[in-house]
Amino acid sequence: MTASSSKDLQPPSIEQDVAQLAVLLAAILKSCNVSVRLLADCLSDLAKSTEGLPGGSAIYASPNIHLACTEVVFFWRRDPTFLDTEGNTKSLSRVGDIASFSKLCERVAPHYSSDRLLQYLIQMGAVRVLQNGMVQLMTESVLACSTQPQYAVAPETILMHLQGFLGSVEFNLVRREGDPPPRYERACYGRIPSRLVPVFQQLVATRGQNFIDSIDEWLDRHRSEATCQSDVSQVGAGAYMLSYNSRSIE
Repeated sequence: MTASSSKDLQPPSIEQDVAQLAVLLAAILKSCNVSVRLLADCLSDLAKSTEGLPGGSAIYASPNIHLACTEVVFFWRRDPTFLDTEGNTKSLSRVGDIASFSKLCERVAPHYSSDRLLQYLIQMGAVRVLQNGMVQLMTESVLACSTQPQYAVAPETILMHLQGFLGSVEFNLVRREGDPPPRYERACYGRIPSRLVPVFQQLVATRGQNFIDSIDEWLDRHRSEATCQSDVSQVGAGAYMLSYNSRSIE
């Protein structure tokens, strides 16, 4: 496949998102007194060395679809209607009573069909349809990449995440004038034995999920206010595990 034909298969929004990422990254490098030309040269060399390498199975769905699915999963995990007596998520029938998957989607994301949301959730490995037709939740959060049931990525959502993270860094470095509060951007580091990295990963996953759930609950309480106002902003927060070779930050 030639480079031009690969580009033709991508939606126009991808090119726009990548261009925005380049602007953000260039501004960050310039603030760090790093030549943008160096970035251009590195990307040029990288493009040559990776040409022809296979990528993941791209699932082209708007970030709004992804966000709607995250809300569906959040409510599924929290609303007693969709939990069993022990507080675990029920497997749901596709359609039917108040505890069906279609009713869940109708309550949480009424602008999208339940079939469209189900398709995306299956593609990203967040749910599976059992032999009896019931829909089973497989994860606590909907990731924009999945290795189950296949290696799938949602490019538009991943680019949105990158824009959000780099946008915070760029705002703090470049656009913060006077003394407004910076956008929240924190990280902590420490050296640990490599054998403990999986333990640390589980710690971040557990506490990170609790953090994201608390933010999600706050957003949900204020989400309805946005429907009656013209001035609204899309906001969010993320939790990330950082891991480096010990010499890379010495």
